[in-house]
Amino acid sequence: MEQSQEVKPINLDSIPGICNELLSIREKISEHETAVKALTARKKELEAVIAVSLENKEMGSIDVAGHKFIVNNKFSVKIPQTIEDKKAFFDFLESRGEFMEYATVNSNTLNSYYKNLLDEAVQNGADDFKVPGIGEPTTYQTISVRKK
Repeated sequence: MEQSQEVKPINLDSIPGICNELLSIREKISEHETAVKALTARKKELEAVIAVSLENKEMGSIDVAGHKFIVNNKFSVKIPQTIEDKKAFFDFLESRGEFMEYATVNSNTLNSYYKNLLDEAVQNGADDFKVPGIGEPTTYQTISVRKK
């Protein structure tokens, strides 16, 4: 838990009330997230109907209720999924001298990789473990909540 301001401990007698408030907030967030997912799905349906309908009439846009609804065509590719595809892509980037510019690592993947390397180094008795190009690790706290 990153803390931008100092948090002071409270009396343990107050913890159940705080925990109940946390549970309530988590439940409300979950309800809102469910509602947002449903609204997002409906939004995508409506956008698809508008796009197909305008395309069918060979129109790129329409003015309704003081708003201009515009059909945009976006270009997209998927990232390489298999090891072979990744190797082929990275080889391609390397051949063009662009590997360092475009090769990235997902933060969660990097953290997992680093932790595994650190655990291995500790098991092998290393006192001063570092990965080149990676800063010192930091820690933060979270609260897990599980039903009993």
